[in-house]
Amino acid sequence: MPYISQSFIDDLPNQIDIVDLISKRLSLKKTGSDYRAPCPFHGGKNRNFAVSSHKQFYHCFKCGESGGAISFVQKHDNLDFVEAIETIANEFGLKIEYDSNTKPVDPRLERYRDLSQKVSAFYIQQLRSSPAKEKAVKYVSVVRSPSALDWVLRHQAITIYCLHLKKTSKQVPI
Repeated sequence: MPYISQSFIDDLPNQIDIVDLISKRLSLKKTGSDYRAPCPFHGGKNRNFAVSSHKQFYHCFKCGESGGAISFVQKHDNLDFVEAIETIANEFGLKIEYDSNTKPVDPRLERYRDLSQKVSAFYIQQLRSSPAKEKAVKYVSVVRSPSALDWVLRHQAITIYCLHLKKTSKQVPI
Protein backbone atom coordinates (compact mmCIF):
# COMPACT_ATOMS: atom_id res chain seq x y z
CA MET A 1 0.00 0.00 0.00
CA PRO A 2 1.43 3.40 -0.92
CA TYR A 3 1.94 6.04 1.72
CA ILE A 4 0.80 9.66 1.65
CA SER A 5 3.67 11.83 0.45
CA GLN A 6 5.32 14.09 2.99
CA SER A 7 5.04 17.08 0.65
CA PHE A 8 1.24 16.65 0.54
CA ILE A 9 1.09 16.42 4.33
CA ASP A 10 3.25 19.54 4.70
CA ASP A 11 1.22 21.52 2.16
CA LEU A 12 -2.26 20.42 3.33
CA PRO A 13 -2.74 23.24 5.88
CA ASN A 14 -1.93 25.78 3.14
CA GLN A 15 -4.59 24.33 0.82
CA ILE A 16 -7.51 24.60 3.26
CA ASP A 17 -8.99 27.11 5.68
CA ILE A 18 -9.11 25.80 9.25
CA VAL A 19 -12.17 27.99 9.94
CA ASP A 20 -14.11 26.23 7.15
CA LEU A 21 -12.98 22.85 8.44
CA ILE A 22 -13.93 23.47 12.06
CA SER A 23 -17.17 25.31 11.21
CA LYS A 24 -18.40 22.06 9.62
CA ARG A 25 -18.19 20.53 13.11
CA LEU A 26 -18.81 23.47 15.46
CA SER A 27 -20.86 26.64 15.41
CA LEU A 28 -18.22 29.36 15.24
CA LYS A 29 -18.88 33.02 16.00
CA LYS A 30 -16.60 35.76 14.66
CA THR A 31 -14.96 37.72 17.49
CA GLY A 32 -12.44 40.28 16.29
CA SER A 33 -10.04 38.59 13.90
CA ASP A 34 -10.68 35.11 15.37
CA TYR A 35 -13.66 32.80 15.61
CA ARG A 36 -14.95 31.43 18.92
CA ALA A 37 -17.00 28.46 20.11
CA PRO A 38 -17.44 26.36 23.24
CA CYS A 39 -14.58 23.88 23.42
CA PRO A 40 -15.51 20.43 22.08
CA PHE A 41 -12.72 18.79 24.07
CA HIS A 42 -13.60 19.73 27.64
CA GLY A 43 -17.30 20.37 27.13
CA GLY A 44 -17.48 23.91 28.48
CA LYS A 45 -20.30 26.32 27.69
CA ASN A 46 -18.18 29.47 27.42
CA ARG A 47 -16.54 30.39 24.13
CA ASN A 48 -12.98 29.56 25.24
CA PHE A 49 -12.16 27.81 21.96
CA ALA A 50 -10.52 30.19 19.45
CA VAL A 51 -9.80 29.51 15.78
CA SER A 52 -7.45 31.77 13.83
CA SER A 53 -7.85 31.84 10.07
CA HIS A 54 -4.69 33.90 9.69
CA LYS A 55 -2.53 31.48 11.73
CA GLN A 56 -4.42 28.29 10.69
CA PHE A 57 -4.48 27.31 14.35
CA TYR A 58 -6.97 26.56 17.15
CA HIS A 59 -6.57 26.94 20.90
CA CYS A 60 -8.76 26.49 23.98
CA PHE A 61 -7.91 28.95 26.71
CA LYS A 62 -9.52 26.72 29.37
CA CYS A 63 -8.10 23.22 28.76
CA GLY A 64 -5.09 24.21 26.63
CA GLU A 65 -5.95 21.97 23.69
CA SER A 66 -4.42 23.43 20.53
CA GLY A 67 -3.08 22.57 17.12
CA GLY A 68 -3.74 22.69 13.41
CA ALA A 69 -6.30 21.23 11.04
CA ILE A 70 -5.00 17.66 11.08
CA SER A 71 -4.77 17.43 14.87
CA PHE A 72 -8.26 18.93 15.23
CA VAL A 73 -9.83 16.32 12.95
CA GLN A 74 -7.85 13.57 14.69
CA LYS A 75 -9.08 14.60 18.14
CA HIS A 76 -12.60 15.70 17.27
CA ASP A 77 -13.47 12.82 14.94
CA ASN A 78 -11.36 10.26 16.86
CA LEU A 79 -9.29 9.30 13.80
CA ASP A 80 -5.71 8.29 13.30
CA PHE A 81 -3.32 10.51 11.37
CA VAL A 82 -3.87 9.02 7.91
CA GLU A 83 -7.65 8.89 8.33
CA ALA A 84 -7.64 12.55 9.36
CA ILE A 85 -5.69 13.54 6.25
CA GLU A 86 -8.02 11.50 4.03
CA THR A 87 -11.08 13.07 5.70
CA ILE A 88 -9.79 16.60 5.21
CA ALA A 89 -8.81 15.91 1.59
CA ASN A 90 -12.26 14.47 0.85
CA GLU A 91 -14.06 17.39 2.50
CA PHE A 92 -12.10 19.93 0.45
CA GLY A 93 -11.97 17.92 -2.79
CA LEU A 94 -8.20 17.52 -2.75
CA LYS A 95 -6.44 14.68 -4.53
CA ILE A 96 -4.09 12.88 -2.15
CA GLU A 97 -0.54 12.44 -3.42
CA TYR A 98 0.98 9.06 -2.62
CA ASP A 99 4.64 8.15 -2.39
CA SER A 100 5.27 4.61 -3.61
CA ASN A 101 8.99 4.82 -2.80
CA THR A 102 8.44 4.77 0.96
CA LYS A 103 9.41 1.52 2.60
CA PRO A 104 6.66 -0.29 4.52
CA VAL A 105 6.81 -0.91 8.25
CA ASP A 106 8.71 -4.01 9.31
CA PRO A 107 6.17 -6.88 9.10
CA ARG A 108 7.45 -8.31 12.38
CA LEU A 109 6.11 -5.21 14.12
CA GLU A 110 2.64 -5.91 12.76
CA ARG A 111 2.38 -8.90 15.10
CA TYR A 112 3.04 -6.62 18.08
CA ARG A 113 0.57 -4.04 16.83
CA ASP A 114 -2.11 -6.73 16.36
CA LEU A 115 -1.36 -8.20 19.78
CA SER A 116 -1.43 -4.78 21.39
CA GLN A 117 -4.80 -4.00 19.81
CA LYS A 118 -6.31 -7.30 20.94
CA VAL A 119 -4.99 -6.93 24.48
CA SER A 120 -6.10 -3.32 24.58
CA ALA A 121 -9.62 -4.17 23.36
CA PHE A 122 -9.95 -6.96 25.95
CA TYR A 123 -8.84 -4.87 28.90
CA ILE A 124 -10.80 -1.82 27.79
CA GLN A 125 -13.92 -4.00 27.79
CA GLN A 126 -12.96 -5.43 31.19
CA LEU A 127 -12.28 -2.04 32.73
CA ARG A 128 -15.44 -0.46 31.33
CA SER A 129 -17.51 -3.17 33.01
CA SER A 130 -15.66 -3.16 36.34
CA PRO A 131 -15.78 -0.99 39.48
CA ALA A 132 -12.39 0.45 38.50
CA LYS A 133 -14.19 2.32 35.71
CA GLU A 134 -15.13 5.10 38.13
CA LYS A 135 -11.48 5.75 38.99
CA ALA A 136 -10.53 5.99 35.32
CA VAL A 137 -13.44 8.31 34.55
CA LYS A 138 -12.55 10.47 37.56
CA TYR A 139 -8.95 10.63 36.37
CA VAL A 140 -10.04 11.68 32.89
CA SER A 141 -12.28 14.42 34.27
CA VAL A 142 -9.27 15.83 36.12
CA VAL A 143 -6.99 15.59 33.09
CA ARG A 144 -9.78 16.98 30.82
CA SER A 145 -8.65 15.13 27.74
CA PRO A 146 -10.93 12.85 25.70
CA SER A 147 -7.99 10.68 24.70
CA ALA A 148 -6.83 10.25 28.30
CA LEU A 149 -9.34 7.48 29.01
CA ASP A 150 -8.04 5.48 26.04
CA TRP A 151 -4.46 6.08 27.19
CA VAL A 152 -5.26 4.99 30.76
CA LEU A 153 -7.09 1.89 29.60
CA ARG A 154 -4.37 0.88 27.14
CA HIS A 155 -1.60 1.53 29.66
CA GLN A 156 -3.38 -0.59 32.25
CA ALA A 157 -4.01 -3.33 29.69
CA ILE A 158 -0.35 -3.49 28.69
CA THR A 159 0.79 -3.39 32.31
CA ILE A 160 -1.55 -6.23 33.28
CA TYR A 161 -0.49 -8.26 30.24
CA CYS A 162 3.21 -7.79 31.06
CA LEU A 163 2.61 -8.81 34.67
CA HIS A 164 0.78 -11.91 33.44
CA LEU A 165 3.74 -12.81 31.21
CA LYS A 166 6.13 -12.24 34.11
CA LYS A 167 4.08 -14.49 36.44
CA THR A 168 3.89 -17.27 33.90
CA SER A 169 7.54 -16.66 32.96
CA LYS A 170 6.59 -16.56 29.30
CA GLN A 171 8.36 -14.33 26.86
CA VAL A 172 6.67 -12.29 24.18
CA PRO A 173 7.00 -14.24 20.93
CA ILE A 174 8.86 -12.52 18.10
